[in-house]
Amino acid sequence: MHQLLIGYGYDQSLPIYLKQFGGLFLGEYLAGDESSKLFTEVRKKLGAAYAIDATNYLNNSLFLISTGISKDKIAAASKAIKMGVKAVQDGKVNEGIFSKAKSALKRNYQISTDRQDLILIQMLANALRGRDYTFVQRIADVDRFKIDKLIEFSQKLYFNESYCLK
Repeated sequence: MHQLLIGYGYDQSLPIYLKQFGGLFLGEYLAGDESSKLFTEVRKKLGAAYAIDATNYLNNSLFLISTGISKDKIAAASKAIKMGVKAVQDGKVNEGIFSKAKSALKRNYQISTDRQDLILIQMLANALRGRDYTFVQRIADVDRFKIDKLIEFSQKLYFNESYCLK
């Protein structure tokens, strides 16, 4: 098995709301669960991936897609991943999958209110930022995030590089 990593950069000067929630939504939309776009394309249709993940590294302005993949499917999976990102950039967003992504993100924040480790991290982040930002506020931000913002964030992405690790 190999690990395929495809990285997209974006401008650090984007508004924090767009960087943070755009990246969260795009990650969930593309690779959040079995109904996500890349899971469907890369794992189900191509039979190429063992797993697929999309993570936004806000502080590094990096959106990274990674997948465990068989060697003979690397090129096809790489193409499918890039096409999945391009589809969102072109405004082709499935409303049902977007809605599932929104529900998943809200659920994650609701669960976070009961996890002491995440509460502590939130308190530390608030102290470093000098402002109080609660999980309830995060849920409200997820609620107000719309498809046009997902498209806007994706259009700010530029392909940076990709690697295949053995």
